[in-house]
Amino acid sequence: MGYRGSPFLRNVKMRYYYNTDTELLEGMVKFPTDCEGPIGAVHGGCLAAALDNVLGYQSLRSVGLGCVTLNLNVNYRAFTPLGACVRFETKRDRVEGRKVYCSARFRSLDGETVHVEATALFYKTSERMLGYDDAKKLFGSQSNMTKQQFLNYLEERRKRRSKTAGSAAVASGKPRMKPKL
Repeated sequence: MGYRGSPFLRNVKMRYYYNTDTELLEGMVKFPTDCEGPIGAVHGGCLAAALDNVLGYQSLRSVGLGCVTLNLNVNYRAFTPLGACVRFETKRDRVEGRKVYCSARFRSLDGETVHVEATALFYKTSERMLGYDDAKKLFGSQSNMTKQQFLNYLEERRKRRSKTAGSAAVASGKPRMKPKL
């Protein structure tokens, strides 16, 4: 976040770690002054966008790429101070087929104040999408590929598959069908 994510979170500083043993995503976030809502506090929309971002990453680790947010419930417990670092933790609650249920919490660094809690439902849109492990093999664990570069890669891949499918259809005498993305 703060690099290629939501335009509402361009300057938000976020660092996180995914623990493969416990399947928890933990980290810290700092909201800058352009996220101000009530005087001296972070705007609720910025908090919701940040929660959607970290919960989305949790769902990505659970079932792979291609997840979309179906539902995001946010409960604001206490004002989040502007400029302060808060820690967060997310967890996958359960997976039912293509549905992934996750929850998250933003708290003060001392852990005593819960600022925001959220639950979310994500849906894996396609079984043909790359999974996290496939993407990691393809792009590397520390990939700095931009979103546009990734979309260009997918478009090139679609074109290659389309040409292959088209030549096979011509050889078999079957009409060429439009490829699914």
